[in-house]
Amino acid sequence: MSNQVSIKVQIGKRDYKTLVSKDEVQFVQQAEQKLNEILKEYDAKYNIEDMRDLLAMAALYFATESMKKQGSNELSEVDLAKLDEANELLGKYIAAL
Repeated sequence: MSNQVSIKVQIGKRDYKTLVSKDEVQFVQQAEQKLNEILKEYDAKYNIEDMRDLLAMAALYFATESMKKQGSNELSEVDLAKLDEANELLGKYIAAL
């Protein structure tokens, strides 16, 4: 039995059918809702009439947010050094047991 389901999403007043795994349905629906919120916000804020321009601005927003999160997940050299030090201390403690 396939783990894929067909769902319909509405983006910018247009319907799209897509195939996603059952595990992804909730995430796709949340993404659909967030994208439409951003489109409405940008439409009101910038009065952009062309949906392609609104979608481009939304894509830029999501790409920027992704880059911010990607950068915040990276550990600095100082963090790595502290983790190495903690690992060594734990190793010594375990060896002493």
